[in-house]
Amino acid sequence: MQTQPRCYTPQDVADIIGGDTSEKTVREWIKTGELEAFNGSKSPDSAKPRYKITPEALRAFQERRRIGRPQKTSRRAKPVARKKATKSYY
Repeated sequence: MQTQPRCYTPQDVADIIGGDTSEKTVREWIKTGELEAFNGSKSPDSAKPRYKITPEALRAFQERRRIGRPQKTSRRAKPVARKKATKSYY
């Protein structure tokens, strides 16, 4: 049985959400406060913070935004209008 990690990195979150979501997008969500995270770096004033996201914070974010991998939907092809073949002898 696989256990959940204690925390996710922004890249992990981008991979979980999928689609066109990038690490940069996840970092923007953190900066705007949409996604709760904490800075796991040794120095809080570091140039590149090492954000960590808890599984609970990710779950709450997904519920608020209703984000996830899109479900496959079956699409029916539109019927093609066919011209009636007319024979012309003359």
